[in-house]
Amino acid sequence: LQAAEPTWNKLAEELKAQKVNVAKVDGTKETTLLARFHVEAFPSIFLMKDGRTYVYEGQRSLVHLRAFALNPSKSGAKELAWYKAPNSELGRAMGGVYSLPRRANDAYQYLSKKRKWSDVQITLSLLAIPLVAGVILIIILDCFCVKGPYVAGGVPVPPPARPHAE
Repeated sequence: LQAAEPTWNKLAEELKAQKVNVAKVDGTKETTLLARFHVEAFPSIFLMKDGRTYVYEGQRSLVHLRAFALNPSKSGAKELAWYKAPNSELGRAMGGVYSLPRRANDAYQYLSKKRKWSDVQITLSLLAIPLVAGVILIIILDCFCVKGPYVAGGVPVPPPARPHAE
């Protein structure tokens, strides 16, 4: 990986003029991103261009990498299917799903370390969320979906009789 670093830096410098962003990601720290891109080996090289995502599997020379960055379809790069592409709607949604454990851990760390909540308080709070959401949903549905008594001049009137088959 470190052997490719000088080539990667040179590529970033050369492509800056063509407004192509070159970046590197530490896969040991960005596990959500690895899952989103379906990374199977290091180093993995991806290009996101015009709403498409390409995977580069060619030579790691400056000339070949530049050709890939500027014209991925002619460089023999493999385009990811829409359902695997991290920049598709499904890819973004899956990115949100992949990040849930990290976000839950961040919330737990915040509540336990900064707010000094005990594990019992955190657990009870988590259990209260669906309970409160359910009560609110019932109130909303009750307001909009349940028909009240018929009122005429302030006096409740029974609903009209419905014809029924004999």
